[in-house]
Order: sequence, then structure tokens, then C-alpha cells
Amino acid sequence: MTFAPRAEYSTFQTPFQEIAFERLRSTGLVLDVGGGGEGIVSRIEGSRVCAIDINLSEIREAQIYESAPQWIASDGESLPFRNAVFQTAAIWFSLDYMADWKMKRAVVREVLRVLRKKGSLSIMSSKIICREARFVLRMRYTLPDGSVYQTGYGVKGNQGQTMDRISDIVEQTGFHIAKKDDNGYWFHLEGIKK
Repeated sequence: MTFAPRAEYSTFQTPFQEIAFERLRSTGLVLDVGGGGEGIVSRIEGSRVCAIDINLSEIREAQIYESAPQWIASDGESLPFRNAVFQTAAIWFSLDYMADWKMKRAVVREVLRVLRKKGSLSIMSSKIICREARFVLRMRYTLPDGSVYQTGYGVKGNQGQTMDRISDIVEQTGFHIAKKDDNGYWFHLEGIKK
């Protein structure tokens, strides 16, 4: 006798996404929100990065890459920084782990607060519109130095997260959308603080 998988354990997995990460265009200090795990922003931008993650084990995992950022265990909803400290902020696939929409909004508001006027925000996130309980974005990614890695981000499914919904939050918070790229299962937005 075989049983169908229970709905609460169902998983949607994307095909492997090929992502070529580039350097951030701005100069100055960079805030990496949810930068633990792969530590991609830190590995690209090095010592000008202050990376935060709420999970200390994710920070420790990212430190194996021996990049040179400052690491802080912190909640993105209440960042431990003064106003207008950073020139650039990156939220790369971190919003995926925040299933609560109030939390997503709060994180974007906090990022706005700590960015300088005309500071830039780079968001990469998954489209999480599946009905399954779990969503996994699988990717092969290339860093600017040409090195190639493979990983997957497993998060709560059925979030209704789309580029338009995140874009609306970014604009309502006080950013001007400078760029939108829809890449199928994931998207990239760039915003400028007004």
C-alpha cells in the first residue's frame, strides 16, 4: 500500500537557476541584511560590508569563506545602527525566509532608515506563489571572480511573494524603483532612497 504525501510536507523545487552575481555599483559602506549562510555579498564586497543575520549558526557558516565583513547577530526589524549610515543595502534572498508580510515591510523600513539620502537598495528574491508547504530555489551561481557554486534556499511555500508585491512595499516605504528584472522563479529590484 502506498500513501500520497501529506500536504503540509509537500515541496516545490525550482529547476536550477543560473545566477551571475555582480559587484554592487556604489561605493561606501554596504549593509547585507540576512547575510549568513552563503555570505554572497560579503564574498563579493569584502571589508566594506556589515552583514547581519538573526541566526548565529548562519553567520558561522558564512565565515568559512574567510571574507572580511563585520558580522552582527541582529534582527532586521530593528537594526542596531544610527540613521543614514550606509550607502548601499542588499537583501539577497533574505525576504524569502520572512513569511510574515509585516516583517518584510518592517525590514524594508529599517533599511530605508539606515541608508543615506540617495542610497541604493538591491533586492533579490524568489517568486513564492506555489501551493506547496515548502519552496526550494535551487541555484548555480557565479561570483565576479569566476568561481561557481551550487546551493538551495528552502523556505515556507505559498507566501504569495511576487516582484510586484515587493516592489509595492519598496515604493510605499520611500524608495524610487530604478530597475526591475524578472528572471522566472526569482527577481531583482533596485531602489534609490528619495
